[in-house]
Amino acid sequence: MKRIIAFAAMICAVLCVSAQDKKVVVVENFADNTTETNDVVDALRTDIIAGLNATTRLTVVDVNVMNGLPTTTNERLKAFGEKGINYVIGGTLNTMSYEKKTNDGKTTYTSNVSYTINVTDVETGESVASKTYTDLSTLNNTQAEAAIAVVKKAHSKMKRFVDENFKVEAEVADIDQQNDKKGAITVYVTTGSAQGIKKGQIFEVFSKMTVAGQSVSKKIGELKAKEVMGDNLTLCDVKDGGKDIQAKHKAGVKMTVKSRAKKDPFGLGEIFE
Repeated sequence: MKRIIAFAAMICAVLCVSAQDKKVVVVENFADNTTETNDVVDALRTDIIAGLNATTRLTVVDVNVMNGLPTTTNERLKAFGEKGINYVIGGTLNTMSYEKKTNDGKTTYTSNVSYTINVTDVETGESVASKTYTDLSTLNNTQAEAAIAVVKKAHSKMKRFVDENFKVEAEVADIDQQNDKKGAITVYVTTGSAQGIKKGQIFEVFSKMTVAGQSVSKKIGELKAKEVMGDNLTLCDVKDGGKDIQAKHKAGVKMTVKSRAKKDPFGLGEIFE
């Protein structure tokens, strides 16, 4: 009975925390530094938009559905801000090259692409992220097929791009399971489906501490989403720092969490996600 009451109190506390709204991004038309047809850069942009939408963490707006936008940078950013947009995502198709091969009378094409995605903060006008990707596609029947095939691979890269550049911040709401040996085993955090959180999401746990008279955030553990239980509630397994999390919770110390991408030292995550 006590556990049911405690859980109900925790739910009430979660509901009292202001729900995080999804960040709103607008995707501009992409620049093209190649001699490709418009179909290629349009395909790249379309698949990036689809990949961003698939993460469910962002509200994605296509600039082409907006009318009457100014052309000068500052006025354009101001107009975006007035429409509730937080960030502008732009892109450039940098290079595209092909290799033609003939084997046993059959001709195939390999394509290599390089493109850059950048993110601008609407409020400050500052560039807050930029990443260049390269990719290749093999065994295509025509050069045109090779071009479209290679840019369509951009879709799968957007999950990590969003994880790296659009982090979710929340709080540890309560401990679900704990013991004397490991400390906290499972905990609830105040974020969920409304922010695009899915099973397997990694969170870092932070607590405030004083160093040389200044308040700083210190990482004390890591969590992994076990079950998304609502718009703003997720049950997580404690992967590291269970004893510290338990002690801080017992002392009534506020703990914040921040999402992060899974570690991918060999760059293979985008292939299998």
